Amino acid sequence: RKCQQLRHRYALVDREEWWWVMDDSVDHIAGSLEKNHFVFMDNFLLEPQAMAVANEVKQCHKEGRLRPGILINGKKKSDGAEYLQQAVRGDECGWFDCTSDKDWPYGRAVDSHLTKLGTLVSELAETGRLPDLNRITGRSLIMATCYPGSGARYVAHVDNDMKHPLARQRVLTAIIYLTEDWTPAVGGELAVFAPHSGKPGT
Repeated sequence: RKCQQLRHRYALVDREEWWWVMDDSVDHIAGSLEKNHFVFMDNFLLEPQAMAVANEVKQCHKEGRLRPGILINGKKKSDGAEYLQQAVRGDECGWFDCTSDKDWPYGRAVDSHLTKLGTLVSELAETGRLPDLNRITGRSLIMATCYPGSGARYVAHVDNDMKHPLARQRVLTAIIYLTEDWTPAVGGELAVFAPHSGKPGT
């Protein structure tokens, strides 16, 4: 709710696109990450920008470049650690270098979004409240994902279990949802769990 209020405030002074980089916005976002370990930011992108990102991902999906999502067995080394289990993870996804016209020939909207995200991460690191962000030296390939319906889901999991070499390099996960005109009737939702509690966070 606070992020929404900040966005509306800066929209009144023609700063809607960059509301999240203003000092009080950065302070609030850093505070939420520090306290709750997550932050929800509605309208990080303007609607036309989000639609452009969605269109690029739709083109990628239409070309058949997304494959069933895999899981990683943290008890195994890198070789042979990946496996499929639709009951746990039913999405279709792919990893791409959106800075490469060859790997991502659909436009520059995703790359532009990631540039803005990088700006936000830099601003948050400068607050000194989130020292782990100083460990970030780059970003992974983007993961484009589609949940095709029919009960497709990804059950509760951690992106970094601090054990497996494929996962423990991760410091921060950023997700952008692109479902246009989503309502609860459509199904699907994000549940964020408090560390070690087994219960969804608020």
